[in-house]
Amino acid sequence: MNIVLEPDIEQWVGQEAQRVGIAPEVFVAQRLRDQSNLARKLAALPDEESILLTRINEGLPTDFWLRYRELVGKRQAEVLTDEERAELIRLSDRVEQKNAERAPYLIALARLRGVSLPVLVQQLGLRPASVTV
Repeated sequence: MNIVLEPDIEQWVGQEAQRVGIAPEVFVAQRLRDQSNLARKLAALPDEESILLTRINEGLPTDFWLRYRELVGKRQAEVLTDEERAELIRLSDRVEQKNAERAPYLIALARLRGVSLPVLVQQLGLRPASVTV
């Protein structure tokens, strides 16, 4: 493959190649490879971000939350049986586990976006859920 470069670009390529001690053709090939790799990485970002957001947003089913709120209501009304209290503790543990499972995805997304975790949490509008036992 032959590539025709404008004189000023050809001069720059020659200078940069000489500076790093390689042939101009090798320098150009390396730069093209670097650009190609960067382009592939940038093209992959939306897919990776989408996957991370999907994982972050995976929640517990509606019937889970209905039962959880029902048990919290009974606890607040002080009519919770020992069996229901044990169930509420199990459900609360499940909520905490689900939140812990989200953490690596949040961290990965923060890194991907180049922001701190608190900034990402703010960007996503996340607020801690009230988990009561």
